[in-house]
Amino acid sequence: MQLLYFGIKVPEPYDNDHWSHGFRGWLDDMVFQYPIAKASLDSRMRYFRFVDEDLRLVSNQLRAYCRKHFKKDYYLLRSIPGWGHCSLLNY
Repeated sequence: MQLLYFGIKVPEPYDNDHWSHGFRGWLDDMVFQYPIAKASLDSRMRYFRFVDEDLRLVSNQLRAYCRKHFKKDYYLLRSIPGWGHCSLLNY
């Protein structure tokens, strides 16, 4: 939303719903006319990275728990086409 406010168009390779490392780097390198705009974006990126890391941690713990306590069911779910690549199972 902040980019739209400042009239900044997201480059074609990054114009999707996946925040790749390249896209995050592009955001980190963003230059604004007003320093407070950069500070605001940096704050949002710190928050995003915190939430992303926390989600990865919890997902990994959940996967490990399921593999240990529900091994057969876990691998059975992973064998289903479309579920094998589910973010909950593979995060």
